[in-house]
Amino acid sequence: MADDAAKYEALELLESADAALIQWIADPEQLETVASFHRKIHTLKGGARLAGLDPVGDLAHALESVLMLVGQRSVLASEPLYELLQRANDRLGSALDRVRAGESLPD
Repeated sequence: MADDAAKYEALELLESADAALIQWIADPEQLETVASFHRKIHTLKGGARLAGLDPVGDLAHALESVLMLVGQRSVLASEPLYELLQRANDRLGSALDRVRAGESLPD
């Protein structure tokens, strides 16, 4: 039962992160949405690592590192950045789908 709750929470976090990303793309000057996206990914990373889902945790960590650079204004918002973030977010979703289906994750 706790396993199901963790999976549900992970999906909810990812959906929430996706919504924040969409808001940010719509209004690139709104850095609060970047912070919201970052918090969701950070929480997902921690949960994945606690659950032993290292590939999910590693990808979330890499995504989080990019978001930290955005927050520091070392990386500026751009179409290629948005595409990268969306692809990473989609990969996280695919990985969580595999976990829900009882499939193993690639390294």
